[in-house]
Amino acid sequence: LATVANHLIAAKAKLTVVVPAPVPPPIVDWKPSTCSTAVAAAVRTTQQRYGLPRWFLFAVASRESSFNSSAVNPNDGGKGLVQLTSTVNNGQPYPYNLTVPNNSFQSWIYDKGLNRFGPWIDMAKVTNMSDPFNPTQNLARYCTVYAVPWYLYCKAQHPTETPDQLLDRVAFHWFHGVFHTYDINETSYTLQFRSYVSQYKPSVVAQDGAWNGAVTL
Repeated sequence: LATVANHLIAAKAKLTVVVPAPVPPPIVDWKPSTCSTAVAAAVRTTQQRYGLPRWFLFAVASRESSFNSSAVNPNDGGKGLVQLTSTVNNGQPYPYNLTVPNNSFQSWIYDKGLNRFGPWIDMAKVTNMSDPFNPTQNLARYCTVYAVPWYLYCKAQHPTETPDQLLDRVAFHWFHGVFHTYDINETSYTLQFRSYVSQYKPSVVAQDGAWNGAVTL
């Protein structure tokens, strides 16, 4: 018995107490104070999927709807966070309420200027949308029906411009339409958009790092 007791004492002496490392607190995404957590989460999801920087998405959503995902414009029928207008942009499940995407659809060709600018966009890459007031669906449709392909088109047309300058064009043409000549001094939309960018960009860059200009569909 004495031997057994001695062995137990020796075994206890050899035990090493492992203290678990402290768990760091979860990283909370920065967001504008007037932006809901749900909208901020949708912005992060969109950034991760399509590559557009959060500060740009925040600025567009702020300018278009003041971050109100339920917003409806009684004048042009714009819906949701970034105000998707007309069935070319807010059609369900696909543009013009088509049940399957059709890049040869005549109205699509003329409304998107495929006959003028070439095949800068493909309806097959536009997301299926069932609820334009769902912030994630709204942003995904915005990115695929316009923002990402138009950014890539502008990048090809203006290779010397910086990614931020190209996004300024994207914001401008979202409001004025792709057929309108870009005016860097325009004030009715882009001036306010740039004001939001200047407010949001520093905090986003501090958390996410500088945007490298890469996007994906």
